[in-house]
Amino acid sequence: MFRSSLNQIVIILLLVQGAEASLYVSPAGSDMNSGTAKQPLASVQVALDKAAALSKQPVTVVLKDGCYRISSPLSFGAQHSGITLRAENTGKAVISGGREIAGWQQVSNGLWSATVPAGTDFSQLFINGERKTRARTPNEGWYHGDRAYNPSKVTDPNYRENFNRFYFKAGQFDGVPSPAEVTNIYLTLFHAWTTSLHAINDVNYTTKLVCLASDTIKAHPITRNSPDIRFFIENYRAALDAPGEWYLDKPAGKVYYIPEAGEQITNAIAPAVSNLLLFAGTTNQPVTHVAVSGIVFEHCDWDVPRTNSADGQIGRGLRSYAVHGDYLQGAAITDCVFRRLGADAVWLEDGCRDVLIQKNHIYDIGGSALKAGTMAYPAPIPADTLTRRITIDNNLIHDCGLVFHSGCGIGILNSADNVVSHNEISDMDYTGISVGWGWSTVPASSSNNLIAYNYIHHIGRDVMSDLAGIYLPNKSPGTIVRNNIIHDVNCYEYGGHGLYADAYVCDMLFEINLVYRTESVGLMRNLGWDNTARNNIFAYCGGLYQSGLVGTNTPAGHTNFYINCNISYCNGTNQFYRAVDATHPVQMDSNLYWNTPTNIMFGSNTFAQWKAIGRDVHSQFADPLFVNPLAGDFTLKTNSPAFSMGFHAIDYTAVGLYGDAAWIVLPKTLKHPALRTQPVVPPGLTE
Repeated sequence: MFRSSLNQIVIILLLVQGAEASLYVSPAGSDMNSGTAKQPLASVQVALDKAAALSKQPVTVVLKDGCYRISSPLSFGAQHSGITLRAENTGKAVISGGREIAGWQQVSNGLWSATVPAGTDFSQLFINGERKTRARTPNEGWYHGDRAYNPSKVTDPNYRENFNRFYFKAGQFDGVPSPAEVTNIYLTLFHAWTTSLHAINDVNYTTKLVCLASDTIKAHPITRNSPDIRFFIENYRAALDAPGEWYLDKPAGKVYYIPEAGEQITNAIAPAVSNLLLFAGTTNQPVTHVAVSGIVFEHCDWDVPRTNSADGQIGRGLRSYAVHGDYLQGAAITDCVFRRLGADAVWLEDGCRDVLIQKNHIYDIGGSALKAGTMAYPAPIPADTLTRRITIDNNLIHDCGLVFHSGCGIGILNSADNVVSHNEISDMDYTGISVGWGWSTVPASSSNNLIAYNYIHHIGRDVMSDLAGIYLPNKSPGTIVRNNIIHDVNCYEYGGHGLYADAYVCDMLFEINLVYRTESVGLMRNLGWDNTARNNIFAYCGGLYQSGLVGTNTPAGHTNFYINCNISYCNGTNQFYRAVDATHPVQMDSNLYWNTPTNIMFGSNTFAQWKAIGRDVHSQFADPLFVNPLAGDFTLKTNSPAFSMGFHAIDYTAVGLYGDAAWIVLPKTLKHPALRTQPVVPPGLTE
């Protein structure tokens, strides 16, 4: 079985095992104590600072069972290098940024309230450990607005009005307070592959025009990326009309909640901080040789000022996270749980090196689960700032992007030489794994990344568009996408892809991947050149197995894509390949195609015509003889014609999580929503 960066893992484990001194912390302890197991300290930060004051020997700070509520983020500086922070019993020590809300009283039949200090603000509420819905309308899904402020100037970047206002339909803002009282009401807009969050400045009920407190980013004037204006509105009293919803009256200091059927309020927590743990190193003083293990991190809010729309791919404008690292080097985050968070779980941003993130369970997340690298644009990133050699291995990630719907499972941004392996990622509104940053001809700082043995499924959930199981933008030479399984990828309007090589992707290898039941394309590419796809299986992918978008920027002497020795399989849809035209610079051969009925088309060409123009000369049309494809078993029978064409049998049993039985079986307890499966044709493709 594949294992990533074994030497790195061994080094980190030796560092942890070599700890010679320990300080203990307990919720029942006292900061006046000595910090022994029998006389533990009470505060985690106090213990970290005491450990830093000891000699240069490694020190372990041990958290006894219980909940540690913090009012400000824990912080590691360079002086904390060499410290291990771990739970005495894995999963039993909880670091929470939340505050309990008690004293609930029934206001009326079905409505309860509690008092908080006037002016208290929070954007999430967890009742009995479950995330509840901030009062919103509509209660599910979204409204469809009327039109852009000036549709004729939607693509004009200087016409700012199209970035911060739009016309709505009659009835959609009924119950929203007068303009003078809308300062704490928020609106979420959907922009194809991202969303933006806005406070509301003004609502004109006569003209049906809403004006937002912040602009969408330059790339997202309203209706540019999608003609459909989708939005929902949150946090006003009239929207509190369904079980499971809550509303905060900030000036009055009152929280209201409508319990679900049979629900008793035994515990209510609201986040009070926006970050839980910060690794605050610098170029000259990095945080080195630290480890965090076995701890549960929860109850972290998102913080978006009125002037920030938190817009952009993978939450580019978002600056809230449970754990954040700058110049963290030679470190490990293992066996932790991240849950009930408002924004991102972990972001290693600038100057991080040789960090292991392994066997963490990350779920119920407002934004992305894990991100590595900076979103500085354009690249390249200076060498001393570039994050590299991050190993993200054997993590279970699901149910993320619950607030910021463009959040992804794992995002490798401007970062190089990383390994993303053996992770299981599911139930995201956007992309499972995103690798690279930037959408231009400017060389990026993402390169030589290995994405292998990951299991990615139930992505898109009919919410976002232009997404993929694995998405790769910009140049990332030397990157390999290998031995991954991707299935059940859906989208709202277009672009529910399996593998997606977007703008200017170059010199990448896609091999030994299994992609099936994607609403759009199994392998999508947009611009770029000299990429290779070989020995992959694409099945039931909306009928679009290999496809090229409008725009062929391939330089002379280069090939857009080498597509060789793959199996493409479907039943019912006969379109196997779409491109701008027959001269599209792609080299395809030795592929095996199968379809029922038996007619297949490559753009406007029959298979014979396609061969006649020099494409797929040695490819065949034949049943690959999968064992049970409808049940997801794409094992080839021994007499498969694929073998005679050079296809190598694939053993997918090593994909996904590994380790003890309880860890491996944990994903099987999750329930996934039913997704649409009808194919959706991406815009711009020729018929």
